Amino acid sequence: MNFKYAGSVKPFSWLLAATLLLSVGNTVLAEEPAAVESVVVESVKPVAKQPAVSDTKTEPMLRPAEEVLKPLEKKDKKAGYIIGAEDVLDIRVWENSSLSATVSVRPDGMVTVPLLGDVEAIGLEPLELKAILESRLSSFVKVPVVTVIVKEIFSNKVFVLGGGVQNKVETLRRKTTLMQFISQIGVSEGANFEGAFLIRDGKRLDVDFYGLAVKGDITEDIQLKSDDTVFIPDNFERRVQIVGAVNAPATITYKRGLTLLDAILQASGFNEFANPNKLLLIRKKLDDDGKEVTEAISVRFKDVVDKGDVSQNIVLEPGDMIIVKEGIL
Repeated sequence: MNFKYAGSVKPFSWLLAATLLLSVGNTVLAEEPAAVESVVVESVKPVAKQPAVSDTKTEPMLRPAEEVLKPLEKKDKKAGYIIGAEDVLDIRVWENSSLSATVSVRPDGMVTVPLLGDVEAIGLEPLELKAILESRLSSFVKVPVVTVIVKEIFSNKVFVLGGGVQNKVETLRRKTTLMQFISQIGVSEGANFEGAFLIRDGKRLDVDFYGLAVKGDITEDIQLKSDDTVFIPDNFERRVQIVGAVNAPATITYKRGLTLLDAILQASGFNEFANPNKLLLIRKKLDDDGKEVTEAISVRFKDVVDKGDVSQNIVLEPGDMIIVKEGIL
């Protein structure tokens, strides 16, 4: 094969150029991996670890009733109105009048609800009953919305008895304290607050009725609850009697701190035949064996006025009897 060369290009020059071209190409190809590698290293940045799907906690979707019940379970004590027997409830299901009804709580604590039948309501707050009804109705109605209204209150009763008050049953229409309740029911003048007490859940509560009703000690005031029993006896056995040579013999309602002078003044003082230094105080008490004995105490009451002997102005006790004897002054 014969080769021809054009121009002034010589075979040697052409061969030299081709050799140089191949040399440069190999150098570039040899260096490219290193260049690429450095670029890759510089561009890589640490990526935060993403949690696996199994590690992610998801809250289950709650039905409307459960959304209400969940916060209610966290309550330590019920603060709202508690549904009781004989209460009248207005139960309404939104956009479903056939499931709505006005019902009365039976003595067994149940209410009859359309479609559901008997549902226990006693001891629940209206919001709790709403949640229960919504939960049960969700099997028949898509996203039920229930409203429970206490239409009439008949269960919030307090029982009152004793000789110092008129025996009756009071229905509380609002939150009422013991002090408010005493002023509401009215008590007789002969009421014995020292012997009064409050019964709750079959137990006698430690409440000082005298301190509350007579002295106004509000630290003794408590909130009344349904089915509480208030017992206030009369003061008959504790009354003080004054007889004899006085202008108006009387039976006096005993009060703490009552003195002999107080009793004489309530009897309108001595009459013209009285001997103030011949007073006899009859007092009943228990001996060491627990037996009741009668004690007679002689009193020189005139010395209180003439000599200022206040020791003769005796503090009386429940059931004392004062006899003022006649005599020549």
